[in-house]
Amino acid sequence: MATLTFIGAGNMSSSIIGGLIEQGYSPNDITASDPNTDGLAAIHNKLGIQTTTSNNEACKTCDVI
Repeated sequence: MATLTFIGAGNMSSSIIGGLIEQGYSPNDITASDPNTDGLAAIHNKLGIQTTTSNNEACKTCDVI
């Protein structure tokens, strides 16, 4: 599967990512970036995805942004 990066880790991204995971997408293949560390911690704890505060870092190795 392609690796995905979401710029922003708010409600919209969380909903989309949750749906992807429910359909069988691996959380290991999904990263979200956001300057809000509390939001990143929440989405990581809820969905198990990778997170970062750096958009550049998030986009370095992904297939789709």
